[in-house]
Amino acid sequence: MSDWWMSNDLRLMQCNLREIDAGMDVDRLIQNIKEFHANALMVGAGGISAFYPTQLPFQHKNPYLRSDVLGELTEKCHQNGIRIIARFDFSKAHESFEKDHPDWFYRSLKGGTVSFNGMVHTCVNGEYQQKFSLEMIREVLEKYPVDGIFFNMFGYQTRDYSETYHGICQCKNCQKAFWAFCGKELPVREDDPEISVYRAFQKKTIHEMMTRIRTLVKSIRPQTAICTYTDDQVDLIRAESNSALSRPLPFWIYSASDNVMAVKGSFEKKSISNCAINAVDIFYRFMGVSKHLTKIRLLQNIAAGAGLDYCIIGVFDGYPETEPFDFVQEIFKLKERTAAKYLGFHSEAPILLIKPSVGGAEYRGIFRALKEAHLLFDVVLQEQLSACRKDYRLVIAPNITFDTNLFPQADLIATGPAFTQNAGELSQLFKGKRIRVERNLKSAYLDVRDKSLWKRFPMRDQVILDGEDFPVCSFRNGILPVIPPSRYGPPELCYGAPPISYCAGGVAQDGSRIRILLPFMLGTLYYRYGYQEHRNLLLDLIESRRIPRNLQTDAPDMVEVCFSRVDNGWLLHLINLTGYNGTTFFSPIPLSKIHFCCHAPGCQSVFSLKTGDNLPFREEKGGVCFTMKELTDYDVIFLSRREGEDKNGTEGSVV
Repeated sequence: MSDWWMSNDLRLMQCNLREIDAGMDVDRLIQNIKEFHANALMVGAGGISAFYPTQLPFQHKNPYLRSDVLGELTEKCHQNGIRIIARFDFSKAHESFEKDHPDWFYRSLKGGTVSFNGMVHTCVNGEYQQKFSLEMIREVLEKYPVDGIFFNMFGYQTRDYSETYHGICQCKNCQKAFWAFCGKELPVREDDPEISVYRAFQKKTIHEMMTRIRTLVKSIRPQTAICTYTDDQVDLIRAESNSALSRPLPFWIYSASDNVMAVKGSFEKKSISNCAINAVDIFYRFMGVSKHLTKIRLLQNIAAGAGLDYCIIGVFDGYPETEPFDFVQEIFKLKERTAAKYLGFHSEAPILLIKPSVGGAEYRGIFRALKEAHLLFDVVLQEQLSACRKDYRLVIAPNITFDTNLFPQADLIATGPAFTQNAGELSQLFKGKRIRVERNLKSAYLDVRDKSLWKRFPMRDQVILDGEDFPVCSFRNGILPVIPPSRYGPPELCYGAPPISYCAGGVAQDGSRIRILLPFMLGTLYYRYGYQEHRNLLLDLIESRRIPRNLQTDAPDMVEVCFSRVDNGWLLHLINLTGYNGTTFFSPIPLSKIHFCCHAPGCQSVFSLKTGDNLPFREEKGGVCFTMKELTDYDVIFLSRREGEDKNGTEGSVV
């Protein structure tokens, strides 16, 4: 029997309880959860404030607690077939503990603590987290048969809720532990020369703490899932699709897809719960984002192969916003009634996009380009490459280096200057040599006159090349000649561009494999400026490799398309993003007559899980072709497999 958290049928509702919610009507909350078609509930348990009658002297007792709320919730959730996840937060403790236990708490460079609304920041290396947090976990697990435990803000916290930065903790426990780790004094700034050593220290101490937590939890309740915002020692990796007013626009429209795909592609024995946060910002917890954005986030979760996760502050009674609830209930209900269709959810994508340890615009620009082109791809975290599947036909590396021997059958497209930092790799992999660095590329262009390669540029010969610190390389087989910076004013003198002397890319062949290096930030250019020309450079290079395609469609670019194999056939998810203009989310524009050809050998029927309608189809070129009369906001198309057909399928193409 597999662990319950490995199912992609988790439909989780998180009520981020306030102390005053200790007086809630438990039966009413259970009824609300059932109305949302959720099968799991996350509620506060302990740490900052206890939602049960704790006997531990070092845990703050909720002043509004009149009965055993956690116990009643656990019992009644289980009676109604709902799993319960207990939420802890050990990152802060009540100010009443500070006088008698000053060693529990974070210390700034000046020696002070950080207090926010009566709660004081604790330190990972203090006794409160190292010892007493385990006792709180033990007390809950021994009293209540909870199905999971979640830790909020686990690890080293350097900012308070107002986002004020307070620096690296300088408490005596950190000083002692860091000295034992490396024989050095604690760094005092993030740009300290020893910061890499400190990061290794953080990783080691967090790993040790998580290991102790896991050992304790599994010794008491082996089927209790451990969940937090890390992949170390957990069963269920938590992520969030959230918003913040201070975050630069545009919204990362593919946030949920990105979060889920990175975990699904990287970990075989861990699952993910990506939470659609209702609030527009931590400062504004009682107003939600657009209901259309919430729907997109939830749809992307299930389209990428995860369950559902939605969060509000407090409980539903008295919550000042109900506008998104109909949308949330709709998607939760859809997932509930179609759960059997998602069994064995599996990607057969031929393309791998590596997600750097530190993501950013380069990665996002390429992710967006692939999504808009309806190319099927997986995402794997950079640090998990050795553990992922190895049969990809193309690997894309956004400004990172990695061991290319991990993927012996794959072509490679690498962007950014990362591979130019090592002369040996540059020469061996790409037959190139670094010459110099151009500090300013303003007014430089890429030459795309070779229409045999650049097929998407029939009426354009030049594409802007903007940026700084561009590594000029010579390649044995160069592509994309660079027109160096030339006159841009006054207009009367804008002619006579300097002659081309180098290329902005190189192609090298290793047996049947092709390696392409574009040592400029192609993805960043597309993410930042949005010119399709930068996207089309990547797409032309991908198309030149003739990668098999399991899906072909004429759907508009702003329709997100996901196609995956399941035990009894294939699932085609369609999410209409046309209502998004970069800052605001409107109702999507209805689309008509969208054609699809999918590689689905042995297909028996094609029908919509949203409407139940059957779609006429025909078999053609190894694929199944059909037409959708209309796409409103979304749809999920199920292509059933005939009995007796091999459910594992075979690699194919509808091209």
